[in-house]
Amino acid sequence: MGCWFGGILLFLTSVGLVKLVPKIGKWKSSPFEAIPSDLIIPLIILFVLITILLSIGIAVMKSEKLPHYIPGFIIVFILSVVSYLFANQVVIKLKLHYAASFNSVVGPQFSNSFTTISSINHLPSTFFR
Repeated sequence: MGCWFGGILLFLTSVGLVKLVPKIGKWKSSPFEAIPSDLIIPLIILFVLITILLSIGIAVMKSEKLPHYIPGFIIVFILSVVSYLFANQVVIKLKLHYAASFNSVVGPQFSNSFTTISSINHLPSTFFR
């Protein structure tokens, strides 16, 4: 599914339908500095479009039920935006060069601190098929 998803995104970008991907800015003292009000709508549109594309893939594969998948994807999308936001903090940016480095610290802490929600349990089987 990942290959088709990437191919669709490349096609949409090459024909000019995807012109801009929302980019969270850097911030120093308040995370609200990084997300101006005009960035909220593009983030919501990005979420909706990715959800639609992934839902089509799930429907074609018939491997998961969408009511189980979508709540988990909402959580994963919000966590990825929050971790990217924290990774763009100026001091953290100096210490950790990539958002993946920050995620490798936050992810295990999150998973060890909270019990896994049942809708998130369906995500690894969907993403890694």
